Amino acid sequence: TQGVSSAASDVYKRQALQLIRRIARAAMRRLGLLLLALVRAQSDQAKWLENLEQLAVFVGERGHPDVPLDHPLGKWLASTRASIRRGTLDDGRVAEFRAAGGLVHPMEGRWDDAHVLLTEFVKREGHADVPPQHREKGVPLAAWLRRQKREALEGLMAPSRIKMLEELNR
Repeated sequence: TQGVSSAASDVYKRQALQLIRRIARAAMRRLGLLLLALVRAQSDQAKWLENLEQLAVFVGERGHPDVPLDHPLGKWLASTRASIRRGTLDDGRVAEFRAAGGLVHPMEGRWDDAHVLLTEFVKREGHADVPPQHREKGVPLAAWLRRQKREALEGLMAPSRIKMLEELNR
């Protein structure tokens, strides 16, 4: 009977060893995937910081964040703005983006300029009904005005700006 129990013990040990090896291989695969994810996250963070720095330099040199699409930062900027509008970029990155001089809407930092263009349009045309695709001195005035109306309705606009726009509609 000792030979049988010794054989059973050997079988048990082999099965236990095989199980330990399977668990170890699975753990190593998971560890490899975690390390790969960590490397990718670090690379993504490094690229993000590099782009932020380039944006800050661009804004510092030119005084505005209107990066053309054909500029190396152009596609990143457009993608980042879209992520912010969709709400898929975390708050920390949004804050970093704004701190580097980034604006969600290209005309966001030029509200007064667009308002002057709208004022000129009203003086010239006698009304503030800007045609849908109208551009004033290259600025998409109709799109800007639609956005202002939407922001006013959503309660996102300062009362002083609402008043300025209402005065043009009289």
